[in-house]
Amino acid sequence: MVEYKLQTVILLLAGTCLGTMAKVTDDTFGATGYQYTVIAVSLLCMIGALRTFSLDKLQYKRESSSGMNSLSYFLSKDTMDHINTILKPLVYLCLFYFFNYPRSTFGSYYLVLVCLVYCVTGIAYTLAISPEFSQAQLWSVLLPVVLTLIANQSKDAAASVITPFVFPKWALEAFIIANAKEYIL
Repeated sequence: MVEYKLQTVILLLAGTCLGTMAKVTDDTFGATGYQYTVIAVSLLCMIGALRTFSLDKLQYKRESSSGMNSLSYFLSKDTMDHINTILKPLVYLCLFYFFNYPRSTFGSYYLVLVCLVYCVTGIAYTLAISPEFSQAQLWSVLLPVVLTLIANQSKDAAASVITPFVFPKWALEAFIIANAKEYIL
């Protein structure tokens, strides 16, 4: 419970800091603020989602050896984690949207962030069950930063081959589209 409160405070602080730092301009549609948002929300949500499966590996092995269905175990843990998927973007946006005040609606930002959190939560689940916990933490810090850097590469760069397949590219495009729609209207 203490960890959840700490994550909430960190999300509020990140929303405040990034909302004041990244201003929306007509030239960039606020692209730098979106990059910061994708990195911050991905990092915080991946670290939080690691604990869903990594802390009870021993319990899972004990229960599965007695005949527990693995799919039902996963679905129950995932369903309980949907509370975080819904609340964490809301907590972040409460202050980010107030300090940044972008042109797009709160609902469109919220929808993009919910999809982003759901995506990184799945990646964190995969990391949590694969390596040791310390390695999973390292990967969950590196992946959002490196993939966001890859998503911002020009079309001439060598990394542009994998750019269409990384989740930050999708989130950044969704933010830009949501903001550009308000310029048209």
